[in-house]
Amino acid sequence: MQSNRIEGTTPGETNSVRALLSSDLPELLGLLEWVDAQPEREVFAPLARSIDDLKWECRNKPAFVQTGREGETLAYCGLSPYRDGLVLEGPLCERTDPTAVLRAAVEKAREAPDRVLYAFCARANAPVRHALTGVGFEAFGGTTFYVLRRAGHAPQGAPLPEGALVVSADELSLEDYQRLYKDSDDAWSARLSWTGDEYRQHFASPSVALVALGVPGPSGRVRPVAHCELELDGEEAEIAYLGVSASYRGHGWGRAVLDRGLALAFAQPGLEAVTARAHDHEDNAVRLYNSRGFTLVRDIISFSQEVVT
Repeated sequence: MQSNRIEGTTPGETNSVRALLSSDLPELLGLLEWVDAQPEREVFAPLARSIDDLKWECRNKPAFVQTGREGETLAYCGLSPYRDGLVLEGPLCERTDPTAVLRAAVEKAREAPDRVLYAFCARANAPVRHALTGVGFEAFGGTTFYVLRRAGHAPQGAPLPEGALVVSADELSLEDYQRLYKDSDDAWSARLSWTGDEYRQHFASPSVALVALGVPGPSGRVRPVAHCELELDGEEAEIAYLGVSASYRGHGWGRAVLDRGLALAFAQPGLEAVTARAHDHEDNAVRLYNSRGFTLVRDIISFSQEVVT
């Protein structure tokens, strides 16, 4: 879709910031499509990619546009519920400083009770990163996203560490699973409140697969110490969780469990790629993915600020 945005617009050439109108949606769609074609300009943004879907998605959402002298849409920023507060949609901009439309969204967020405001953008998106820090956001972490395609997968089959036993999901109790989940990463918490029914229902799904490694424990039970959990979706599988208990790291458990997880994934008919992610503090995971042929596809920084009334 063609838009009538002015190339090379500078902040001094813009007219105003105002609430989003239905008449702005074609221009907003053009801006979204432009960002789609520029991965380095990625931000959290509306999912819709048609006028009708945008109209539905934006119907009750606080959102603002920055317009040029001829009324053309130069930038967009909206607000959506997220965790304990709100997340910015955008700011989306092509060649315009997004500070003005960003300030409008932050001021709108201040009308609600005290909460946290989040934002996400590509590490390479310098204009948005600078605008966010300029209005009080602070970076609190980053996430890199990787992909391994079938054509680039060279099975390596790292040997099992001495004494290691392969464990299936059927052999793990909820207590064992939650202990392993907690021991693998202090930041993981979503599944610590699971009930037995939730646990059984999750692993009964054909779209979920688990490879776990353990060591002999008390009374002959196997104690799991490493796991690779996969979510299968047609041609793609995502490594939802990959972890090794802290006391077993550095001894080949991560390589062994990942290789078996990859073998399980690529044994699925029609599966063409495995994706994974790693946070800033997960240096071991980054090295492991690199050693297995994964390539980096996205690098996102997370920002937040406390907004008070």
